Amino acid sequence: MLFIFSPFQSPYANVALEHYLIHNFKDEFLILYINHKSVIIGKHQNAFAEANFNFIKKNNIPIVRRISGGGAVYHDEGNLNIAIIKNNSKINISDLIVPILKFLETIGIYAVQNTKNDILIKNKKITGTAAHIFKNRSLYHSTLLVNASLDYLKEALKSEKDKFLSKSIASKPSPVTNLIFELNYIFTFDDVVSAIKKYLCEYFNIKSDYHLSDNDIYFIENLVKTKFSTWQWNYGYSPAFVYKDNINQIAIECRVVNGIIESWALLI
Repeated sequence: MLFIFSPFQSPYANVALEHYLIHNFKDEFLILYINHKSVIIGKHQNAFAEANFNFIKKNNIPIVRRISGGGAVYHDEGNLNIAIIKNNSKINISDLIVPILKFLETIGIYAVQNTKNDILIKNKKITGTAAHIFKNRSLYHSTLLVNASLDYLKEALKSEKDKFLSKSIASKPSPVTNLIFELNYIFTFDDVVSAIKKYLCEYFNIKSDYHLSDNDIYFIENLVKTKFSTWQWNYGYSPAFVYKDNINQIAIECRVVNGIIESWALLI
């Protein structure tokens, strides 16, 4: 297994990085990355139903669709993302959750895994996970709320799901906390990054770092341009849905396919 600390903070680039590594290499990887403010949604989610559009537009927060399933999460510079890519065609999310739980023990934190494969501290979520399979390779990745803006998280993910009718995967909000809130001593974000990198590299017996070449970066940036930053991927890929709302006391219903209104009607 090789270690990569992503040189990108663009959420589009880090989604593209995971896609590039799982599709174009035979090596196994441990990857750490940090994204700018963003709402990251699961591959099969309805982008229109998962975020507070007034809030994210005002604060220039993009919606970015990842290649794995699962629900919507908020990322910022206080959120550490951890991913592993393994040569395994069967999902075993414990390959990622177990070492994170063991790392937390080393810094005095007792945490548990719930049935949704989240990691909880005192019944509050600190880590969510998702997975993706490509042929005989698997990607497992997770968030780790270290010192994220929980106010931004709450507002960005506040949506009106009851107005949407579809077969998409809907997020189920959970109470959350930051790792630094649960520690009995001062631990900065950089301290956490350094400590978890050291622990996970020892856990996975990683001896070498992998530094992206100019060629790697060229292909990743091309994936960003042609797919991962496009409206068609982030919004148009949403499953078909029906949207109902009352506008100025007028009830309206719209059917949306591939992100485009196919038909609409006034309800009397």
